[in-house]
Formats: sequence, C-alpha cells, structure tokens
Amino acid sequence: MKNIRFILLLFLTTVLNIYNPLLSRDYQIESLKEVVWLEQEWALDHWRTYFKEKSYYDEDNKLVLEITQILVNDEWEDNKKIIYYYDTNNRLTKKESYSVNEENWELNDSIIYIYNIKGKLIENIQRLKIENTWTDYLKYNYFYDEYDNDTLEIKWKYIDDKWEYFYMIKKFWEKNKKSQTILYMISDNEWLQKTKNVYTYNNLELLDNIITYAWINYDWMYSSRLLYLYDEKHRQIEQIYQLPTDTGWENQQSYATIYDAEGNEAVLITYQWRNGVKEGFQRSIRESYLSVNDITSEKNFFDFEIFPNPTKEYINLFISNITNDVKICIYNLLGQKVYNITKDNSTSYLIINNIDLSKLENGIYFIQIEHNGKYLTKRLIIDK
Repeated sequence: MKNIRFILLLFLTTVLNIYNPLLSRDYQIESLKEVVWLEQEWALDHWRTYFKEKSYYDEDNKLVLEITQILVNDEWEDNKKIIYYYDTNNRLTKKESYSVNEENWELNDSIIYIYNIKGKLIENIQRLKIENTWTDYLKYNYFYDEYDNDTLEIKWKYIDDKWEYFYMIKKFWEKNKKSQTILYMISDNEWLQKTKNVYTYNNLELLDNIITYAWINYDWMYSSRLLYLYDEKHRQIEQIYQLPTDTGWENQQSYATIYDAEGNEAVLITYQWRNGVKEGFQRSIRESYLSVNDITSEKNFFDFEIFPNPTKEYINLFISNITNDVKICIYNLLGQKVYNITKDNSTSYLIINNIDLSKLENGIYFIQIEHNGKYLTKRLIIDK
C-alpha cells in the first residue's frame, strides 16, 4: 500500500556538489530533476512535519539518488542515502543504501538485480553489512509465462549460511490482467496457503477492487477489501480500505489523490474513519512544478513573487521575464479553484496590486501562473 506523504515538489536542472555531505561525497550527477517530499501528520490541532526525502532524476527520468532527513529539535538531520545504478539498457542493476555514522555516510545495504535475455527481472539479492562484515540476507526469484506475465515469486532468507524458503506467491492472469494471487508460507518443508487476493475490473478494464481472503479452518474467509475510485478522465482518485462486518464492509482508511489543471498529482490525503466520521490525518502537497524541458536558462523562464506572504486579506504579484498575457489561478488544498483571472500584457514584467482574498478562509493555497503554455506554482498562506 502506498505510503501517503506530505509532498513538496521542485523540479529543476542542477549539478550536485561532489563534496556536499547531504548528497554524495563521491558521486556526481548532471542534468537532474529534484523532488522534495515533506511528510506531515496531524498533531491534535496542527500539522507536524517530521520527515524529508529528496529524490534526484537524470535526463532519462531515472531515479539515481535519494536523501532522507528527520527533523530533530527544529533541525534537519541526515538519516539515509540510496544510490541507484543502471546498465546501458536503463535497467536497474544495483541499489546501495547508506546511513549516517558520525556525520559520514556509511554503506550498509546493497541489492543487485539480475535479468533474463528478454530484460525481465528474474532475481535480486540483498546483502547487509553487520559489524563490518558483509552477509547475504534476502533473495527473490521471479518466473514468467509465455506472455511475460509474472506467475511466481519466491522469497528466501539467508539463515545459518544457507538459503531457506520464506514465502511463495502464485499469480494467475486472465486476458493479460492479474486475476488472483495466493501466498504460501513454508512450514515443516511443506507449502501452506495463507492468504489470497482476488482482483476484479470495471467495464473500462480499470481495477475495481481487491478482496483479500485468509485461509482459516480449511476455508477462505474475508479479510479485507480495497476499492478503487476514478474521475471522468479515468485517473485514480481514491483507494478505500475496508474490513468485513456481519452485514458487509466497513470503511477504515482511504487514500485520496487530487490533480492540478495539468494532470499532475497536487494533493494526497490519507483519511481514517472514527465512529463513522471521515478524518484526514496525513497529507501530501506539491508546492511547485518545473519540468526539465521547460528550463533553458534563468533568463528566459518567467518567475513571480508574492507579497506579503503570509497575508491576511490582500496580496501583490510581481511577474518577471514575460512577453505575453498571463493567467492566474488560486487553488485550495482540495484542488478547487477559488480565484481565476487573465491579465493582458505586452511588457517584460507585470505588477498586480491589491488582489482581494478576504473571503478565503485561513490555510494553505497555491497560486498558479500560466504564460505561453508554461506553468509555475507557488504556495500562499492566509493567516488572518
């Protein structure tokens, strides 16, 4: 299940400093997109930020580096770093994980990936560094049918200097769509079925729900259900996790996605039901978006400033490096448009004074400006 996080995205072209301790002391990457995630949780009466993750992508949009930090006494402290390696066919071949040891990055986890002649993943092996000694830890094997659908996954654990079975998942397909999976655990050298997932699809062949069963007293019993909801553009907007009751299913949690005008994920919210009431307790927000292809130089890419920010009722905008009309939209956290205006322009900059936002409630909003088919979004805080 996808971990929903408070998201703060900033895409840009950059070069990482080879000696920057937050990134990599021996690893240089050029032409990257940077994605910054901030995770928040609801703490009684406010959102508390506690986790940050920075992801870096190369010019082929491959993930090459991740840095995670945790917030300690209002200061960000390094926590983990992951470096991804690829072959000439852009296939992931190795993943190295580092932790912080006395302010230095120390390699302590490595996974290698092996492919068949068709380029399908058939094995990955994880090794751990324990007390300065490397040892095998986990291994996965994958098998496919003649249509390249994955039909079997086997997980092994390295115990007492040998590989031992841990679990096995059989996967069944109908018309190239997954229809069922069965999880088996090893016990006394015998495979015993434990859980089963059944997949159903709607008339548009989009995943409709996944029902999980548990094998209890020689019968399959309902365990949980995951419902998928879509918008009119067939984009997934919500997953609802349910547990069985005597009369049907009861909502437990949901994971909602809200998209911006360009179809990018803008807001992710995790809800839970308490006494039948749906409450948000974790959220994710994309603050800004700059695609690599949009950026040619700082001089020919437009920008704008908001002041004051935070504000009580009015804001002013200064928009620079423009050559044409601009469209200004303001969205709330639910992705709803609360302000919309188009301004004519024939100069290189535009100043818009006293935009009245007095009717908006306190909270976080997003100002998006469109110019010549390009978009730039920044965060606005209203605090009356």
